[in-house]
Amino acid sequence: DLPSQGIFYWMKETLHYTPQTIMYLGSLISIAWLCKPIFGLLGDRLSKKQIILGAICLSAAITLFIGLSPLIMIPVLIGLMMLSSSSSVIANVTVDGVMVVEGTKTNSCGKIQAIQWSAITFAGIITGVLGGYLAEHFTFQKIYLMLLPLYCLILLCVLHYKASPTENVVQKEPILKSLKALFCDKQILLFSIFIFLYNLAPSFSTPLM
Repeated sequence: DLPSQGIFYWMKETLHYTPQTIMYLGSLISIAWLCKPIFGLLGDRLSKKQIILGAICLSAAITLFIGLSPLIMIPVLIGLMMLSSSSSVIANVTVDGVMVVEGTKTNSCGKIQAIQWSAITFAGIITGVLGGYLAEHFTFQKIYLMLLPLYCLILLCVLHYKASPTENVVQKEPILKSLKALFCDKQILLFSIFIFLYNLAPSFSTPLM
């Protein structure tokens, strides 16, 4: 989100894109977040640690490429941002999977979730305040490069994590069968309808939301 603010500011102030155009470009970038259940099912069948490491490395590589590119075409930029967004979604879903695995051992899923969401909220506030300042004083390429030390720190934390021996056991149940069970669960469907109607209310988010 931090470099995105710089890019959208650049689009508005330098390229003179309309707010509608910027919002739809933002929607394209956020499409991956609509596929979280699929990423979750795949993540349950692979090594969570390896998935997170791969996603972070991909994001860091894209960040480095954009940050060092003095001139980049808008379609290429949006494509790279979509790819980076996808890697972020994969890491996000997989971290939630790790939370379930670790939280189930000690019956502390609720506590871990509370810490996660507190951290996300705090980071959102920092991003909102800092992002506006950086967008006005730096190019989006420089803002991207500022993220590299953060990626290195996250990599160190992930490398330090020791997975449970039973965490990466491959599920024998086919993905399609899992999806059928998921979409036939009345409680999940009811909860999903509530979230859909809640997000249907007018907001300052992207059109797809």
